[in-house]
Amino acid sequence: MVTFFEKIKKTFQSNRGVTFIELVVVISIFSIIAGTLLVNFSRFGRNITLQNLAQDMALQINAAQKEAISGRTNDALSTCNRNSDDCAPRYGIYVTAKSSQYVNLLMQSFGGTDGKSLLRYFDYAQPNVRPVNEMLDYGNPCGSGVATECLDNISLGQGNFISAICVGSGMECDTDLTNTSGVHITFKRPFPDAIIKNDNGDRFNYVRITISSPNTEDTSPKDIVVTSLGRISIEKYTPYP
Repeated sequence: MVTFFEKIKKTFQSNRGVTFIELVVVISIFSIIAGTLLVNFSRFGRNITLQNLAQDMALQINAAQKEAISGRTNDALSTCNRNSDDCAPRYGIYVTAKSSQYVNLLMQSFGGTDGKSLLRYFDYAQPNVRPVNEMLDYGNPCGSGVATECLDNISLGQGNFISAICVGSGMECDTDLTNTSGVHITFKRPFPDAIIKNDNGDRFNYVRITISSPNTEDTSPKDIVVTSLGRISIEKYTPYP
């Protein structure tokens, strides 16, 4: 007859621990799970960063819209000839796409970088020299003083960039500006409507600005869409045909 103490002894003897092979298998499974989670978390983080950047850019456009509607004052308004010029405040943003085929001299003249800068500006007239034209086209690098329309040069950062810009005469793209021009999005007091122009001054009713990450394999680009009615939105990426 097996005593109680003998049963306990046999139980401890049969549970001395795991073998080396079992330990290796468990560690391997844990490593695979941890590696998969790390890759997915990194991908998730990059997508969130790109989404936040698109939202920040949309907010910059919205801020220009609010500044124009509220009639925020600017030192340059003091030089505007109210007897002959339209002196309504106009605020806007200017961007170009990053392209190996095209260097935007206008962007460079204000101290920006193609595809990696967003320029905020106040459009004003010089008495007897030039009228306002709803474009960033006059002055020195951003923030350098009164003799410039450019207020601020905002960097996209973290390697993210504007990969494409397209515009349309209707409510969709029909012209690709990626390798040819930048886009000016201006708002004039007291209207919320957006004035959308390319560097030649051609006017459009729609613009789509695509933001991309250098990690193209696991991140999806984001589209910032602005219409002439003043609607600003972030939409699902749609490649231009």
